[in-house]
Amino acid sequence: IIDKVVFRNDRGMGMGFWIARFAAQAVFGIGAAVFVDVWTARAPVDSQVLGYTTALLFGTVFLGLLSHVFMARMPEPLMLKPVLVLRW
Repeated sequence: IIDKVVFRNDRGMGMGFWIARFAAQAVFGIGAAVFVDVWTARAPVDSQVLGYTTALLFGTVFLGLLSHVFMARMPEPLMLKPVLVLRW
């Protein structure tokens, strides 16, 4: 979507794809780090592992399992009809 809107190209994975991917990784990575830091600062020592587990579970469920939904919504290029050539 970013390639079509910003860079006006229909080739697929262009520069916009990589910029959006890097930005999403940075946002979710920093968000998880902030969550774990806040959790470890406020939770007792015995339950600090629960903060790491919660961050990993969120990443697995919402980002890992929902990636199939996002991939299913991606448009694919049209397939060309095969040309049948008979040679004797």
